[in-house]
Amino acid sequence: MILESLVALAKREGLVDQPAFQSVPVRWIIDIDERGQLRTPPTDTAYTVQEEGKRKPRQEFKRMSVPRRTVRPGQVTKPEFLVDNAQYVFGIQPEGAKAKKIPMETYRQSFLDLLRTAKTAVDSPVLNAAIAFLENDEQRDKAAADLQTRRLGSGDWITFRLRGEFIHEVREVCDWWANQKDDSSDDLRDTQCLVCGLVKPPARIHDKLTLEGTGTFGAPLVGFNKEAFEKHGLSGNENAPVCRGCMVAYVNALRRCLDDKFPRREGGTFPQQSVRLNKDTTALYWDDQSSEISGALWWLNNDDPSVVKHIIESAWRGERPAFPEARFFCLILSGAEGRAVVRGMHTSRVDKVSKYVESYFDCIEPASRGGRPAPIYEILRSLVRKNDQKDHRKHLQPWLAAEVFLSAVLGKPLSDRFLAAAVARIRAERDVTPPQAALLNLYFQRHSNREMRKVPMSLDVNSPSPAYRYGRLLAVLESLQYSAHKKRVNSTIVDRFYGAASTRPATVFPMLLQLAQNHFKQSGASRFYKDEIADIIQGLDGDKGFVPMLNIKDQGVFALGYFHQVATRPKSSKSGSASIGDNSDSEEKQA
Repeated sequence: MILESLVALAKREGLVDQPAFQSVPVRWIIDIDERGQLRTPPTDTAYTVQEEGKRKPRQEFKRMSVPRRTVRPGQVTKPEFLVDNAQYVFGIQPEGAKAKKIPMETYRQSFLDLLRTAKTAVDSPVLNAAIAFLENDEQRDKAAADLQTRRLGSGDWITFRLRGEFIHEVREVCDWWANQKDDSSDDLRDTQCLVCGLVKPPARIHDKLTLEGTGTFGAPLVGFNKEAFEKHGLSGNENAPVCRGCMVAYVNALRRCLDDKFPRREGGTFPQQSVRLNKDTTALYWDDQSSEISGALWWLNNDDPSVVKHIIESAWRGERPAFPEARFFCLILSGAEGRAVVRGMHTSRVDKVSKYVESYFDCIEPASRGGRPAPIYEILRSLVRKNDQKDHRKHLQPWLAAEVFLSAVLGKPLSDRFLAAAVARIRAERDVTPPQAALLNLYFQRHSNREMRKVPMSLDVNSPSPAYRYGRLLAVLESLQYSAHKKRVNSTIVDRFYGAASTRPATVFPMLLQLAQNHFKQSGASRFYKDEIADIIQGLDGDKGFVPMLNIKDQGVFALGYFHQVATRPKSSKSGSASIGDNSDSEEKQA
């Protein structure tokens, strides 16, 4: 199902019209004339892109449609056609590149031999010019020397241009390359393709994907590189036979989802349809009608998720077509050395996705700023230590990020271990931040138990939940402490007792209530706080009082109760005691 839907995406969006070509960023252009002479120094196509929220700009190169890249296993010489790196084009190794066992001249000759092979079939002036340049030691060394002084990278692609036209784009050259037979599967028997159902030779090696965690050279989605993965006497990718056409299609579809600069056939680029969740895990998504909402979900994890919110609200207001009942797919991939690991595959419908995302925005309202929803990364980093939040992806477990994304987009319930991680972080920091409150909202509102979904999302003074009232009570007692000491408090009762109060209420709260008697005497708002505390305690079960222990779910409810009560304090001061005290004190005097 995964590969079939990806192949359908590639065909629908015209990603396989030229299966022998692919879009890649090419950095260096060698301008030559008909005699193979350098016309100008090599041209650098690099430019910088300043991303919002990032300090350093990102360097990018001009994207071109070039002959499809091949897989280069191990220490072998396998040149690309007309567009390759300095190792093959010039026979040089850039500074800092890993040493090769094979002589550099061998790589250079293999690249030149491939062009000579093409020349025997296509007597084209452009090929003659490229070959003449590569055979001219003086001209070749001159270009190589210039590149070495300009920070030539080992992975930089190099191409040729003759009188303003790229040689790899000349019609007769493209036609020759497109008709070349893929001989990598000659010794494999014809097998029914798992995707299209036709009997064809399977692709021996599947093209690689560049994923977080796979390293510089990427990794294939389908691969059998150990005998332990094989069965029934089949060898390699015969265990999952996919013909070359379907292989190119599904890889192109994955690359299109991963790439924020993947070019459209008619011009422009496709919207990126993937979200990096942590240091090695990425979520990719698409639907079978290429709907607008799928193209916008990328913004959920970027600086302005309100883009998605605007699309959803506009559709509900009738300003644009409603979301179709198209099938929606989400693939969770992790990168590892030499392999792309599928962590999960999920399906839904686009119209349901839009409703889930809308309710997700409601859940994360506590973390919103100025009416703009918080991005997923900002919410997720509240689950790691404050010292680690700058680079939180390195310290965040992959399943945590995946659960939040799937809950936001597909309405999946968050697991109890997710709640345990959130509660543990709150208990360690002895505070509930807006992003943490947003995550707790999401956990309870997505819970499969209907009673759990009744946990308030904002302050509810009538909530019968004991755990919720315990959290509110702790917040009021903290505010009373600030009021009593005129905000000059080095260590509050929350700093000292949050962990115990949220787990063992019967042990802690009687002591805190006794301490509150002293605070009443010093506070100028004693009547206000006495009434607040009385209202909270009266809502508890009089026979049982404070329960001995709270389970992990009740600890989450406790945290929300504390957060909601704290949120009612005036913003002018941490405790709000000043304004409350003035009013309450005047009432006492009048009485």
